[in-house]
Amino acid sequence: MGLENMRIPDDAITASSYNSSATIPQHVRKTLRGGDPQAWCPKGETKPDSNEWLQVDLRGLYSITYVETLGRMKDGSSQFFSPLLRLAYKREEEGPWIFYKNKTGGTHIRGNRNAYEYHVLKINPVIIARKLRFYPTVAEGSKKTCLRIELYGCNWTQNIVWYSAPQGHRRNKHHLAYTDHIYDGTVTETYLSGGLGLLTDDHYPKGQNLRHKEANEWLGWRMKSREIPVEITFKFETVRNFTNVEFFASNDFQRSVKMFSVAKIFFSIGGLYYTKKPIIYQNAQDEDITFARKIPIQLYNSIGRYVKFQLFFEDKWILLGEVKFSSFEAAGTFKPEKPPLTAEPIIPRFTRSTQKTAVKDNEPNRIRNEFNYEFSSISPSTHLPGSAEFKQEYVGIVSGIVVAKIFIVLLLVIVIYYRRRRKKYSRQPSPVSSTKPLAPPTDLMNGMNKLPYNTLATSDVESEKEHCLYSEPEIVFMQRQHLPYFNISAKPPPSPPPFPKHFNICERNRQLVELERDNLKFLEKLGGGQFGEVHLCEVINKDCLNTEFHTEEEKFLVAVKTLNEHADETARKDFQRELAVMARLKDPNVVQVVGVITKEEPMCVATEYMIHGDMNQFLRQRVLDTAGTIARKGKKQLSYGCLIYMSTQVASGMKYLESLSLVHRDLACRNCLVGRHYSVKISDFGMSRNLYSGDYYRIEGKAVLPIRWMAWESILLGKFSSKSDVWSMGVTLWEMLTFAKEQPFTNMTDEEVIENCGHFYRGDGQEQYLPQPSLCPREIYDLMRECWNKDEVNRPSFSEIHMFLHRKNMGYRPREDEYPL
Repeated sequence: MGLENMRIPDDAITASSYNSSATIPQHVRKTLRGGDPQAWCPKGETKPDSNEWLQVDLRGLYSITYVETLGRMKDGSSQFFSPLLRLAYKREEEGPWIFYKNKTGGTHIRGNRNAYEYHVLKINPVIIARKLRFYPTVAEGSKKTCLRIELYGCNWTQNIVWYSAPQGHRRNKHHLAYTDHIYDGTVTETYLSGGLGLLTDDHYPKGQNLRHKEANEWLGWRMKSREIPVEITFKFETVRNFTNVEFFASNDFQRSVKMFSVAKIFFSIGGLYYTKKPIIYQNAQDEDITFARKIPIQLYNSIGRYVKFQLFFEDKWILLGEVKFSSFEAAGTFKPEKPPLTAEPIIPRFTRSTQKTAVKDNEPNRIRNEFNYEFSSISPSTHLPGSAEFKQEYVGIVSGIVVAKIFIVLLLVIVIYYRRRRKKYSRQPSPVSSTKPLAPPTDLMNGMNKLPYNTLATSDVESEKEHCLYSEPEIVFMQRQHLPYFNISAKPPPSPPPFPKHFNICERNRQLVELERDNLKFLEKLGGGQFGEVHLCEVINKDCLNTEFHTEEEKFLVAVKTLNEHADETARKDFQRELAVMARLKDPNVVQVVGVITKEEPMCVATEYMIHGDMNQFLRQRVLDTAGTIARKGKKQLSYGCLIYMSTQVASGMKYLESLSLVHRDLACRNCLVGRHYSVKISDFGMSRNLYSGDYYRIEGKAVLPIRWMAWESILLGKFSSKSDVWSMGVTLWEMLTFAKEQPFTNMTDEEVIENCGHFYRGDGQEQYLPQPSLCPREIYDLMRECWNKDEVNRPSFSEIHMFLHRKNMGYRPREDEYPL
């Protein structure tokens, strides 16, 4: 971490005392200076409970995983070393010193046996600290001790200072205690505060919480009432911009353990007053697979230094093993929230409620007016400075402000109404007058960039960039990126070909329809990327579309990608280049371009969207249809034959792209759309959707990669080809045959997934593969393993995969009673 190489400066190393100029604290560095046997030696005797200490200021939060110690030998015979050490640390400048305890509760760690051998000690659980103190002890037969050290660890990117929560409960009197036994803050019988523990130890439990040893890996709570949630609060070192949080939760529903049903998430700068409108996440339950899994929740770039969670019970128990945040330091100056204004008369809080709430008889201090503003009144005991006349004058001022605001709102409504009427009569009427036009984009979206994946925004003004749908040529290389564990880089990508001055939306004699903006009914925002936003819309009048899109569907859905009207010339050319590639595609298993809007700003391209959405969500709502199976409440059945039928269509679509030498680079269930009669089409919306942000890994805060689906050569060498798509096809097959109930390699961290790719690269035989799903026949799993062959030349082509799956399911057609509603 920088003691030996001087990255930690001299002024960051201090001590309680030192014996002489040769034993000052700065000589604690492990390297010998000029061959002199220098080290830090305290002045007084160092007994087991001595207060002599050496302090290292890391100038930031770090995760310390190993400590290396060494003594001092003088005159070739005198040995001074410390056989035992105590460690203390602090995470906040004004915070307390915390003495380290290992997992068994011991406060001393083993040091050296002599003065000339290094001793490396693994710190378990890891220490999260900004300052660290070493308390040495004297060896037997000696009167003094000396010490040299080195620290090993990394930046604490989670930035968490502490979390507080109720102490975990015992399942019974003698066994299965789901308590936080490594928590380093204040621990009472019922509450944890001011420290870190099981939820932040970077360890994912691997057991099913059935034995005492496995129970120690979980923090769990017993339900008192469905209305009473578990409340957990996290404090961070700095104000953060939060994009995502991920819970690792048990789902051992056979023993009354389920994932939480609802999570409410609040944010605060000062920690006293939190946002009134929380993010509310409703979690889909799984009663098919008992495996623990990660639950990603999008946080929408919320700002705060404190984050509070309220987790509501679905069953008798909630068990958590780890909580991880994705965030970066927020730019700007932030002040703590002010307390809400209160007074004896009724004073408005100016909080616009999203739903009308009925007034209860037992709530005399809360009323709502017809405009649905919320008011609060305070009991007479509330003290406010000033006289009664001042209070009345204050109420009059606030009331005047309220009336003025209402008047301004009404005036704006009238102005907008008349402006819309004038605009309506100044052009031809829309076929359906109630249609809402698309709002102009505010962010940047998906583009035709030659890089496989682009950089993330570093502020909330910029938005997340996204990769293109398909790319040419056959093999593409990533820009130079650094990956943890491996110093492997690729050549920069080739320069893009020159773009024609005039863009023609006709490709291979296929004319694209110019859509009217008023003919698109906005339904929801799917996400955003490099060029603008992606909206889900309904085409109102289908007669304007090409005949190939005339269907009997009551609704014809399209995904509309927009170009920011303020985009520069480069962005416009990239947008047009993407449209040129997509306009070429015409295959029943690949989404096609339905139409474009080019005559007015913002420019848009509309592509097909399927009635049942993406395959990931489609499969998660279903269970396997086997003989004697009764579908669980809220779950539809799906047969094994139907799964292979759908996978054959995925292979067919990829076979078509392979024939055009186009590379997808993000093949997964989230990027396959499901329509009527189990029809499947390949798309590219997964990365732009907030729902799937947890499936993508950030490299040094910039590039994002779906590493759990990617071939090893794509991750380490930046090499993308149809053969790397074949690897992703194997993972997608695995997803389908597990009903997308969990991420691939769910028990591995992102860093461990990358490390696993290193085993493929080195060929050391330690690589791990995804396990065979329980309903997967051996020959299908053998196909998956062929897709994951280290040598891309030995992987099958999509033509071969399609032929294999088609033969395995030859003649299959879903029954009418199987069709999804």
